[in-house]
Amino acid sequence: MPGEEKRVSKIVKSISRKYNVAKYENLVINVSYEEEVEWTDLKDRQAKSKNLTKLLTMDFEQTKKDVFEELKEHNKPAHIESALDD
Repeated sequence: MPGEEKRVSKIVKSISRKYNVAKYENLVINVSYEEEVEWTDLKDRQAKSKNLTKLLTMDFEQTKKDVFEELKEHNKPAHIESALDD
């Protein structure tokens, strides 16, 4: 609305996961976002934060897929093992 004061916040979010790819080998995938957003009220800020979470989640899933595919193509261990698989 006209006359409403816009505020600016920095939103920082990240996803980090550790995968066991072989015995005694781990792979850590980390995707982080840092965005500066303008907002007028808390509802607006929450909506923008939620959108950033969606983008981060989609980016993380695509990054994970790409990394595992790349490792597979180069004959590196590229499967997820459970610690209980021993």
